[in-house]
Amino acid sequence: MACIDFDKIEEKLSIENFEFIDNGKTLKKYNGKCSKVIIPDGIEKIGSGAFDNCDFITSVSISDSVKEIGS
Repeated sequence: MACIDFDKIEEKLSIENFEFIDNGKTLKKYNGKCSKVIIPDGIEKIGSGAFDNCDFITSVSISDSVKEIGS
């Protein structure tokens, strides 16, 4: 499956594949189907289980804003 080129689409579309909590600061769940995932800027935490059942993912680019992963 091809991945969406986030640099060539609007910001709104790039975040539709994510579920957020904590006023958008924590990534709760990735719901997309891309094999390459880019964590949007401004996310401070990636929650435990955010990528459960996502065996198709081959790479994840994490923005500098992420300070915590899991728990």
